[in-house]
Amino acid sequence: MDIDGLRERLRTGRIATQLRQGAPASAHLLAGWRFDQPRLWIDADDLVGEVVDAIDRLNGRPDSSERCLRAIERYRWEPTEEHRRAIRATYDAVPRHLRGLLLGDQDRKDWPIRVLATDIGDNVAADGPTVTQDMHTEALAYFHTFPRRQDRP
Repeated sequence: MDIDGLRERLRTGRIATQLRQGAPASAHLLAGWRFDQPRLWIDADDLVGEVVDAIDRLNGRPDSSERCLRAIERYRWEPTEEHRRAIRATYDAVPRHLRGLLLGDQDRKDWPIRVLATDIGDNVAADGPTVTQDMHTEALAYFHTFPRRQDRP
């Protein structure tokens, strides 16, 4: 099936990322069962995002995480507002459950990206701090020490 077919199956429930207690499930011609205590960590959009990322990787193209890291590199080399906004767009395309893993930094997770992606004066999250110019400067400084490409993107 193609991506639109996957989205349609998710929309109709043929493929599910949300399950209710006692919901029936089956593996075609193999088995059937009911869910006792279903726990899922991703939604339909994140599943589609992971599938698209896998297709990109299999075809030798950068996935959403790599596109976000490349946008950060562009901003690092040329810190324009356009490049900063590109960070936000590419970061939002990364499946939510993978965002904290982008930098490989267990202490900061994705905090420097989230700060750069947020406009000055806006909150990083609904209950997060208001971003200041100093926070942007600190986040950008993080990426100057971040072990990434040595050449310009």
